[in-house]
Amino acid sequence: MKLKKKVRELTADDASQGADITTLKSDVSGLKTSVGDESKGLVKQANDLEAAIGDESTEGTILARIKALEDAQPSG
Repeated sequence: MKLKKKVRELTADDASQGADITTLKSDVSGLKTSVGDESKGLVKQANDLEAAIGDESTEGTILARIKALEDAQPSG
């Protein structure tokens, strides 16, 4: 009797683990979409922001425009 009960418990665990694995696969797929790559998602957004901020020597970037404004101010 105890053996049958244990087998039933283990079989039930297998079924619930299968459902958990299916859920995890779906969640991972959603994360991959959110994180994205160079063409979409968070990776693209981070790359776009980094490019917009740029550096002081790259014309048109935020840091270059700030530097130009600072340099244009009369020194006191």
